[in-house]
Amino acid sequence: MARNILIYGSRDLGLIAREIIEKSNDLAFMGFIDDMNTGQDILGSLEEVHKKVNLAQVELAFAIGYKNLHTRTKVFARARNFGFKIINLVSPYAYVGKGVQMGTGCLIMPGAHVDQYVKLGDGVVMWPRATASHFCSVGSHSFLSPGST
Repeated sequence: MARNILIYGSRDLGLIAREIIEKSNDLAFMGFIDDMNTGQDILGSLEEVHKKVNLAQVELAFAIGYKNLHTRTKVFARARNFGFKIINLVSPYAYVGKGVQMGTGCLIMPGAHVDQYVKLGDGVVMWPRATASHFCSVGSHSFLSPGST
């Protein structure tokens, strides 16, 4: 049975997260949460959606970009405080090696490479062709750009 996934953030990063969900066999896209925008598939703000859904039946993928990192970290904490289960969203086309430790809310895109025994903090975003090499640590809410190592 597919796990029901909400995406916090409906813009560029949210659309990428949605595609990862749709290409995964065990995940089902349920809609976006967005505090700033309205539109197709946006269910409402975090507060509104929190009141509408059964938290035991949904999980939350985090897809807010890097334009305001301070706000991003505050929103991440707010979602956690509301009781949402924040998940790691890993593309089926990414490589994740043995012994990798991920915080929560990571977004690993197609073609990203997370080598053996890497430690990723909360909310890390790895773009296509980004590499975290063996035994390194990546701090929370870091963004690894395409082709970065």
